[in-house]
Amino acid sequence: MEERVDAMWSFLSNRALLTLIDGGWHAERSVGIDDDVRLLKDRGYAVDETTGEILQRFHGLHLIPPEGGMSEASIDVSQAIARFDGALKEDVERAAGEPICPIGTAGLFVLFALPSGMCVFFAQGPRVLVFVRSFAEAIELICDCNRLPVRAEQF
Repeated sequence: MEERVDAMWSFLSNRALLTLIDGGWHAERSVGIDDDVRLLKDRGYAVDETTGEILQRFHGLHLIPPEGGMSEASIDVSQAIARFDGALKEDVERAAGEPICPIGTAGLFVLFALPSGMCVFFAQGPRVLVFVRSFAEAIELICDCNRLPVRAEQF
C-alpha cells in the first residue's frame, strides 16, 4: 500500500508540494494515529488501509494554501468530526455511494476519504459534495480552487 500512496505524489504541482512542505510535511513523515483511529471507530467510521496510510503521513498538518486556494486546511480527525454533523453520516454515505471517513477540513468543507481511494469534500449548507480521485487531488484542489473535480453535486 505504501507504494500506492507514494505514487500519488509523483504528479503534485510545485504549488501543492510547497504548501505541504510549509505545513510541516516531509517524505519520511510518519505520526502515530492510534488515538485517532480509536476515535473514528468509536464514532462508527471504518479506517481502511489507504486512509490509515494517509493519516499516518499527513495527520496534524495545517495548510495555508497560496492565493487562489481554499482559505486553509487541516488534516485532523478531531476537527473533521467536530465540524461534521454526524446525523448526516448516512445521507452523505448514500450520496457518496460508499462509506466515508472524516480526515480533515478545508475552507467550509469537511474532507472524507473513501475506501475506493477517492476523497470527497462536503459542505453542510447547502449540502454539496465535491469528488476527487485521490487524496493527492484533494491537496491540489485545496491549493488551487480552479482545478476541476471529478464531479460535484448538491443533495
